[in-house]
Amino acid sequence: MPHLLATRATARVNHGSAPSGAPEVDPQDRIDSLLTHLGTKAQGLTAREAQRRLDQFGPNEITRTQKSSRLAELARQLAHPLALLLWTAAALSLASGDRVLALAIVAVILLNAALAYAQELQAERATEALKELLPPQARVRRDDFEAEVPAAMLVPGDVVLLAEGDRLSADARLIEGSLEVDMAALTGESQPVVRSAAAVRRTATLLESEDVVFAGTLCTGGDAEAVVFATAMSTQLGRIAALSQRVKPEISPLQRQVNRVAWLIAAINVGAGVIFFFAGTTLAGLSLAAAVTFAIGGYFLVLVTAGWSPNDPTGVGTPLHHAYVQATTMTWAGIVACQMGAAFAVRTSRASLRQVGVFSNPHLLRGVAFALLFAVAIIYVPPLQSIFHTAALEPRELIVLACFPVIVWGSDELWRWRARKLPSGPVHHPEPVTAGAS
Repeated sequence: MPHLLATRATARVNHGSAPSGAPEVDPQDRIDSLLTHLGTKAQGLTAREAQRRLDQFGPNEITRTQKSSRLAELARQLAHPLALLLWTAAALSLASGDRVLALAIVAVILLNAALAYAQELQAERATEALKELLPPQARVRRDDFEAEVPAAMLVPGDVVLLAEGDRLSADARLIEGSLEVDMAALTGESQPVVRSAAAVRRTATLLESEDVVFAGTLCTGGDAEAVVFATAMSTQLGRIAALSQRVKPEISPLQRQVNRVAWLIAAINVGAGVIFFFAGTTLAGLSLAAAVTFAIGGYFLVLVTAGWSPNDPTGVGTPLHHAYVQATTMTWAGIVACQMGAAFAVRTSRASLRQVGVFSNPHLLRGVAFALLFAVAIIYVPPLQSIFHTAALEPRELIVLACFPVIVWGSDELWRWRARKLPSGPVHHPEPVTAGAS
């Protein structure tokens, strides 16, 4: 991935205002013009001028451009709208006396938050990894003398001395000699490339330039002198670090559809919970506690119809244990059924599934058929029942399950119908998303 980001970064070397850490110059300009624009010469800078530039451009270090509180980021993951829905389900389970289910829901919330939080920290880890590519010391020529200075003190206009085994501390233009350079950190190339001060051909991108070397790359052969034109976050390595922190991944049409259907399923669950609650209190005559339990969904639908009430034991050896296993099976099967409806719903963003064709994607049909057969086997084949701790479902429960994918798909079909009736913007996605069996 670094070499892909580097390709994007090179397109902006000389466009717009130069970032901190580099004057606005053309690294592929004639060497005499480049030295003039950098305000330096082949003998290097004076120590006083180097200090002045260090104060102006800052230290040559890869830094994080954006910092956020880790605690705030973790709290954001725990307070996500869908996480709030699960928190509500956990609270209802705890209120009904089913602590095991409440703990299981909380565990799911925490696991999901931990995974999302780990993804948010990838940018920080990427920056730290890039910082390790810079060496601690660099050899320069200052006041007409060779000296070794901390790499953080390099400034634009410094003349650096390079030899086999040296790792580059900044982006520089060769002014004398030639090198073999391992540029795998930037371009992904496995073989070293030759860079020579004698090269005069201008290239389309800076990374292809035959007389320019970059921070983080390794000299595998040769000797040369080069003038630094970019340091810190203005180097190609620094631009990669900045992009990894700033760029957010674009949401694909398929991801957008999946997100919409996820919200749709959540809305259906809330609506079904409200209906179950009022049905339990008005039609079934359940107490308030039992009605709250009933509102959680299919899990308690099975338990309540088996005669369960809050605080009744459901462990092994109790009369309600089989109903408990059926309830967990119903919960798992309900998730599978909803996902089958979602698989059809996410195929298009505006067009009706009738226009797309229910049977037009054979890969999806094979995937749904396999999932259905595997679910049936887990529920009804005795050896698999013992492995997955499932129990056979009754016909009335299968009828309820059959409604789940229809409700999910039908609700999304209504949403698309409404979207087609409303005035649309200039961008449309009428075609189905061809994502195989996704």
